[in-house]
Amino acid sequence: MRKLNEVIQSQLMDQITQSTMPSNPVLQYANKPYVRIVEQPAPRSLRFRYECEIEGRSAGSIVGISNTAENRTYPTIQVMNHQGPYAVVVSCVTKDGPSYRPHPHNLVGREGCKRGVCTLLVNNVDMTCSFTSLGIQCVKKRDIEKSLKIREAHKLDPFGTGFNSSNIDLNVLRLCFQVFIRGPDNSYSLPLQAIVSEPIFDKKAMSDLTIMKLSHYSASVSGGTEVILLCDRVAKEDIQIWFYEEQGSRILWESQAEFQPSDVHKQVAISFRTPRYPNENIQQPVPVFVELRKPSENKRGEPRAFQYLPMERDPEGLARKKLKVEDRIDLERYFQGNILSGASNAQDHPMRIGVPRLSRHITQQQVKPEPTLALGAACVEDPFRRMAASFLTSEFPRTSNLPSVPVGVPSTSPHLTPAHSQILLPHLVPIHSEVSQQTAAGTVEEAIIEGFDSLDLDSDLNLNLTQNLSASLFDSTHSITLPSTYQDASGNGNHQ
Repeated sequence: MRKLNEVIQSQLMDQITQSTMPSNPVLQYANKPYVRIVEQPAPRSLRFRYECEIEGRSAGSIVGISNTAENRTYPTIQVMNHQGPYAVVVSCVTKDGPSYRPHPHNLVGREGCKRGVCTLLVNNVDMTCSFTSLGIQCVKKRDIEKSLKIREAHKLDPFGTGFNSSNIDLNVLRLCFQVFIRGPDNSYSLPLQAIVSEPIFDKKAMSDLTIMKLSHYSASVSGGTEVILLCDRVAKEDIQIWFYEEQGSRILWESQAEFQPSDVHKQVAISFRTPRYPNENIQQPVPVFVELRKPSENKRGEPRAFQYLPMERDPEGLARKKLKVEDRIDLERYFQGNILSGASNAQDHPMRIGVPRLSRHITQQQVKPEPTLALGAACVEDPFRRMAASFLTSEFPRTSNLPSVPVGVPSTSPHLTPAHSQILLPHLVPIHSEVSQQTAAGTVEEAIIEGFDSLDLDSDLNLNLTQNLSASLFDSTHSITLPSTYQDASGNGNHQ
């Protein structure tokens, strides 16, 4: 029985396809039989599925627009002004008309679906037909031409528009209903005017223009605030965001938000900037609405509440930041005043530079004494040792008569003349040093340290002068010539 039904279905399909050629005229007579759609398909109730998704299971069914959980409805047609059996062919066509083209997606179902179309033989008293098991099997972009060639081979072109595969929207289609009644030869060869349903959108690709969430629900009247909107899947080339203000049923103001198609992320998020409100001198927040619009269908989504706020005179909060800085400065001045309390003007207390002293503990390293040469052995006199011994055996006073040098005088100042210069020599009063012969017999390093410790340089002496004086003491090419006579603290003349 099943094989017989398939044979009958194939014969019926062949008869119908011969009658769908553009050269056959549409039947016209006095009563004019025609087809009407009793129940439109629901526009967004079905997800288009690929062939691999429906293997071994149902692809789902297109339900009617008035379908509810208690009352299931399906797309339904009715033939008017005619009584008797008829054949109906249902196929997919593109959304844009009136020249509807064959759509590459296929219809699948339990009954009458073959070659991507559904063919049924109807013989009801009320002349109606409900399609209870129609599903939509989508094809990939690379398979569009292959699917259309199958339609072309069987001449399935309801409106004779050809099989051009360019610019076909795979996320939306329409159902085309072709009805054929019996002719004089008792075959279903007389076609009625084909009709199409309302668009059916892929549920996974399209949305009902619902705003799920906004990153901001208020913005300044100056506009330009960046807001992120979360929504259902939308087409980035066919979506708009509008702000409007209404009073009662009257629209007072509306403006479109600024964004580009590239600002639509994964079809579920849109980054846009708010438009400028016409009155920037408002004193109180103004309630407005924001909504999604689809211009191709002139459709509007559910609006969400939004607020425009008065313009902030100090948008960056500079006054508040300045107040914080001033408070911090006052606090620092308070602590500095406590620390410096009791002290006079800072200019009356110049900073004094201390002269670093050589530490005995740092250079306390013992030097192994050289062995005494045997009598008659040839040796070379060490000039450095001779100079150090001469320095240690000299007698220097404990006080220095060097002129004081102002603090901060650069090294090029005439006050800071090198120690071995002839200008400085008259000012160098011989310094008496109480160094014993036992110290002279010690190591050279300890003797030099003893000599420096005997000097009591003034604390105001510039560091550059100290360095010059130290360099002169060890300069092998310039020896310090001491005057033959000097006066001690008592004013008596002494001889070296």
